[in-house]
Amino acid sequence: MEHRYRVEEFVLKTDHTPELGKLYYIGADGNLYETTMGPKSKGYKAPMVAELNIKREEGWLYSVKRNPKIEYVGDSKKAKVPKDSIIEVWRNLMSSEYGIADMTKKEILDEILEDWKDVSHYPDEQVNEDRGLWIQQTRDIFGEDDLEDEVEADLQTIAIQLEQIKRFGKIIYQKKDINNPDEQE
Repeated sequence: MEHRYRVEEFVLKTDHTPELGKLYYIGADGNLYETTMGPKSKGYKAPMVAELNIKREEGWLYSVKRNPKIEYVGDSKKAKVPKDSIIEVWRNLMSSEYGIADMTKKEILDEILEDWKDVSHYPDEQVNEDRGLWIQQTRDIFGEDDLEDEVEADLQTIAIQLEQIKRFGKIIYQKKDINNPDEQE
């Protein structure tokens, strides 16, 4: 789906085969890192799985895609990574002339629905977690994202929460211990 505010370009393909349940991102150093969703201990550093040395250009957001994407076995929700799946690096032009504030409600909802298509294929364990807590903990460890990344994460969060309502009948929140508010159950 082409968006008015985004131009997407292919950067390169890697020879790294993605694993099921792992998340991948391009670090500030331009290399490929692998991690998982969920809380991380302070000082956690994701392992680098491919040295790419991508030189980032200002105004572009770099992301990874599985090619081909995850497959699902029959009518079940059991996922598998296709044998020939690799990770590709793509980038999106983030235009200061047209941003999220300039989008119509319909365009924003279309973005969420597009994310929801992908989220609907996530296994239950990937959807059944407190997404707000996950974002907070990720930002505590890695620092704040730039505005465009935050918008993307927030739209994805809405899609995940919609999928939680569909699958579990409610949005998942991790309860806090009233006697010890810094610890989660």
